[in-house]
Amino acid sequence: MTVLMITFTLQSLVVATQAATGVLEDEEGVYGEIDPSVSVDSDAPPSSVDPCDLETVVCEHETNYIKIKAYVTGYNSYIAQTDSSPCIAAGGYICGRSDVITCSRDYPLGTTIEVDGKDYICLDRTAPKYDHRFDIFCDKDDDCPARVTGWKEVIIKVKQ
Repeated sequence: MTVLMITFTLQSLVVATQAATGVLEDEEGVYGEIDPSVSVDSDAPPSSVDPCDLETVVCEHETNYIKIKAYVTGYNSYIAQTDSSPCIAAGGYICGRSDVITCSRDYPLGTTIEVDGKDYICLDRTAPKYDHRFDIFCDKDDDCPARVTGWKEVIIKVKQ
């Protein structure tokens, strides 16, 4: 089955699946037959769909990430390593968290960045001179910066 629509709501996904396959399935198997009165315009969502409810669906064969090689560092929540308010980042309060990474302005705040198999959320900005680097927030873990520093494969998970 090939569905050409990329952005749609769950409701229109069900309608598109119905139109393309003739059946509707759930985890336990088939639970409905195609409704012949349903028609799908592949260029536009059904008129009953509120555009504000649209969400992205990424199919298995689509790439929704970018892999790059980047230098990764780590930093602690100490004034000597940040500024006078080490717990306040561009994306809000970060102390006590272990999933925060600082990234360049190339990536929107909230972007998921994977390093060494762990997902981090971009919640702060690097200084412009470090724009091609990622900085993992280690809070009070003094051993963390040395553990995470180095050239790494970084996966930027794109929100489509």
